This record gives sequence, structure tokens and C-alpha cells, in this order.
Amino acid sequence: MRRLTITGLCALALLSGCASSGGGGGGPTTKIALQCPGKDVNVPAQRVPKGTKDQTIHFDFGGQCKFTDFHWRGYDGDPPGITHQHITFPTPTIEVHYDGTAIPESGYYYKYENDDSKLDGNGGGVIHN
Repeated sequence: MRRLTITGLCALALLSGCASSGGGGGGPTTKIALQCPGKDVNVPAQRVPKGTKDQTIHFDFGGQCKFTDFHWRGYDGDPPGITHQHITFPTPTIEVHYDGTAIPESGYYYKYENDDSKLDGNGGGVIHN
């Protein structure tokens, strides 16, 4: 019988995603699950590993909603070390690439809006190293 080992990071992030090896870009993927429906939903801070190049950060609603806006608070565009391709809204997922450079201690805050019209869905969160 095989045992399943859950790391501390994964145990804390079971409901909101989990950093795992693999993914489309060949490097690690950090999955950040966002709640929908909901109004002004702020997700817990998420950790992404620094120093690892070719990472993907994947934001999604698990198929329940679509993004109608996404931006990094305090930046006109992407913060240092983060890049993404043009986003066509509405979209069910957003993927950004992170080059592994250190994120400031305060983190990078993001805000989003979704198409949940019943509760005027939106929210935000922060990523840290």
C-alpha cells in the first residue's frame, strides 16, 4: 500500500490550491483557487517559491465563474518578475509567469472581478515568497 504524504504547504492550501511540480511550462505551478459566487472575497495569502525559474501561477474559479477584470494593485501592468500574455475577458482562468525573483515582504496584491451578477462578485489576495 502506498502512503500519501502531504507537505505543510499543501495541507494549508488544500481548499485554495497547491504548489506542485509539473505544469504546462515545465516548471512548478502554484494554483490559486478563487471563490465564486461571492462578494468582496479575499483569499488567504499564497506562497510561491522564489529562486525557481519558469514558474506558472494559475488563478481560477473552478469553472464556476469567469474573470471580467484582473490587475495587480499598485502597478501599472505587472510587478517585477511577473509577466502575462494579453488577457481577453471574460476568461475562466488567468495564468501568469513568475521568474523566481524575490517578492517584497509586503507581497504583490491582486484584485479581480468576476461575472457573478447576483452578488457583484469580486475580491483579491496577495502572493508572497
